[in-house]
Amino acid sequence: MTNNIQFINKQISFISSKLNKLNIDFYIVGAIGAYIDANIPLQRQHDDLDLMIEEKDIKKLEEVFKETDFSFFDNRFTSNKTLNEYGYPEGDHEVYAKLKDSEFHIGFFIYYKSSDTYTICEYFNQDGKQKKLERTLPINIFNYQYNDTPISYLGNTIKVVRKELIYKNKFHIKIPDG
Repeated sequence: MTNNIQFINKQISFISSKLNKLNIDFYIVGAIGAYIDANIPLQRQHDDLDLMIEEKDIKKLEEVFKETDFSFFDNRFTSNKTLNEYGYPEGDHEVYAKLKDSEFHIGFFIYYKSSDTYTICEYFNQDGKQKKLERTLPINIFNYQYNDTPISYLGNTIKVVRKELIYKNKFHIKIPDG
């Protein structure tokens, strides 16, 4: 597991330094973001890294992975996701970068925001047509869920999901002491 944690930290350093150089605003989300927010070292095996970026930065994001060991994919308009019985798209990230000769990938959740709202975007296929699902909430909800104050992690500036959001959404996770 130590090798995996070192590998994940190396990927966090790689992607955060590249995104910061291009002035791409991002958040580390999922379990890894929650560990960082809680100031607790990574404690389990991770096979991916989830980030959230603004939709306007996807073209710049493609530049991040040029001349790297990653292959970049933007499948927003060719997504094979379908809606589940609850009306949510199921399937892999539409935008992701896969490390060559590996199962590891960096998946990107897409959003945009204004001064009043934020909108999470997902693309899916329904009856052979590509569609976009937008879930819009008040900006104060965004501020409860994502820490907009940059922090330093491994010598890079990052933003993270608030740990409480992950614990709320993944009810089987116990909130660690600390």
